[in-house]
Amino acid sequence: MDMFLSDLSTQTSLAYISLRFLVFPSVLVIVGGFVANVIYPRVQDRYLRKKAFTERKSLIAEDIAAEMNTYITSWRRLVDTANYAHQRQNELLEESDGNLSPSAEAELDACAERMATFAESRNVCRDKLHSSLSRCRLYCDENEQSIIEDYLRWDEAQVTKSLEDLPTLKDWRLWERKLLAVSQQSLR
Repeated sequence: MDMFLSDLSTQTSLAYISLRFLVFPSVLVIVGGFVANVIYPRVQDRYLRKKAFTERKSLIAEDIAAEMNTYITSWRRLVDTANYAHQRQNELLEESDGNLSPSAEAELDACAERMATFAESRNVCRDKLHSSLSRCRLYCDENEQSIIEDYLRWDEAQVTKSLEDLPTLKDWRLWERKLLAVSQQSLR
């Protein structure tokens, strides 16, 4: 045994060769295996979960943007059609001294059908938007959640208003900007 340890200093000794060519590479293989089999999968799993989480939030933000735009467009179409129908009804009543002809009634009925179609479209868009906003609230802090809740209360109040009392397109676009800011904040 003395001879084994005394020859450690020479490059031809059995101990030197064993340490240099067997022990160090073995330690490296063991450490590398540990990193590759234990640490790397954990890091990769965390990364993939975070990436999927961010992608879900991004999809929700995109849904909110598209659905809010569609909802505003549906409201605008409904209001424009209602204004046209009201204006046209007044014109037809003036022309006919209060008695509408069958063709005038058919024209007003067509306007009423278009308004019903736009109202139904608006309701579908509203439901989709509210669903996306509810999903967005899962990822928001309290301040952002309160903005969403303020919008939902405001929107609920608009459904029951008369045509003259409805907000302008500018008011809708202001809420759209606020909601998009909230959805962008949730991505951070």
